[in-house]
Amino acid sequence: MRDKCSTCSSGSCSPGGSDRCSEDRLPPGMLERYDITENPADGVLVLIETERMDGNTSLTDPVKEAVGKAKGMNVGRVFGIMFGPAELRSVYPEAFAYGVDTLYHFRTDDRDAHSAEEYADTLMELSDRIHPILLLMTSTQKDKDLAASISAMYGIETNECTDLRWTGDTLVCADRGSERDVCGRLPILISLKSGSLRMPEKEEGRKGTAVIRPFRCH
Repeated sequence: MRDKCSTCSSGSCSPGGSDRCSEDRLPPGMLERYDITENPADGVLVLIETERMDGNTSLTDPVKEAVGKAKGMNVGRVFGIMFGPAELRSVYPEAFAYGVDTLYHFRTDDRDAHSAEEYADTLMELSDRIHPILLLMTSTQKDKDLAASISAMYGIETNECTDLRWTGDTLVCADRGSERDVCGRLPILISLKSGSLRMPEKEEGRKGTAVIRPFRCH
């Protein structure tokens, strides 16, 4: 069963597409040179979570699945955002190996030391700078709390999915045997249910860029 999306609002469902909801307002002849409706959104921003097992820190399996899905969708660069202490730099190579192109690491002594609202502010500030099409999170309780804060503070609906794909210019969210088209303002916030996707292959030696910044409360 599929629920069609029938409205267009302050954004485009199409990767790299244009927002045609508003009228062209350039003077005659200027549209041939400029397109002010061109949407700059590109890529996917994935919230990176880690776990420590047997003395080693690594990405969680749901995050590996999410990064692999982001890479496989081919809608631009895969960005990662991570909160935590300086020691988490040990996971940079792993994040790149699974598909992250640029990893933003906001350093804080303790991932649990701040509120979901504070992390939501930082994540959305980064989103405003890099303009991703999708914000991709997993379904852990931490991620759900953060998604709820983003929805409440910024009016962005959370879409829970077991899988998602592009069909033409339409983003399709699958969940519990049904599918629906996802439209609305960009970025589109997706909560991927853990264990719903296959584990991607790891590309050892794959390179990426790490951007390290201090976490600042708002």
